[in-house]
Amino acid sequence: GNSPIEVREYITINKGKKDNITRGMAVRTDAGLTGVVVIVEENYTLVETLNNRQVKISAKINRNGIDGILIWGGDKYFNMQNIPKSFDVQEGDELITSNYSRKYPPGIPIGKVVRVEDDKTTLFHKIYVEPYVSFSTLEQVFIIQYISDPERLKLIVDMEERLKAIKK
Repeated sequence: GNSPIEVREYITINKGKKDNITRGMAVRTDAGLTGVVVIVEENYTLVETLNNRQVKISAKINRNGIDGILIWGGDKYFNMQNIPKSFDVQEGDELITSNYSRKYPPGIPIGKVVRVEDDKTTLFHKIYVEPYVSFSTLEQVFIIQYISDPERLKLIVDMEERLKAIKK
């Protein structure tokens, strides 16, 4: 099922706790990355898809390893951010999940660069990415039984808590 909730896109799948699905598992199709499991009940699971404004994906260009943040642009394209103009980005470059992600395993295909613009007002490329997954025709997905290293996650959470304490 496909459910827009407060301008966010979710899909519902007919697998749940009884199928060993847990919150935080990555979801993909044969084409590429689709989203992440956010709610799990006994027989059903709610998956937050990538085409949501609040979702940020740690991604890299497969050809040269350049890392950046991928966000949904509000239409059929995603935008790769934080890539300086001095870095080599070309139309046709494939994006995959990076090693820096806490949500997704590395190396999952995401999409390809369809346009690189020179924005004179910034030092960064304006990069448009077409996802490999067609979210409007999505019917089958795979749940990836991969959870990041718990020690690594604990380290990151501890640091975030320290930073919050300093800001108070």
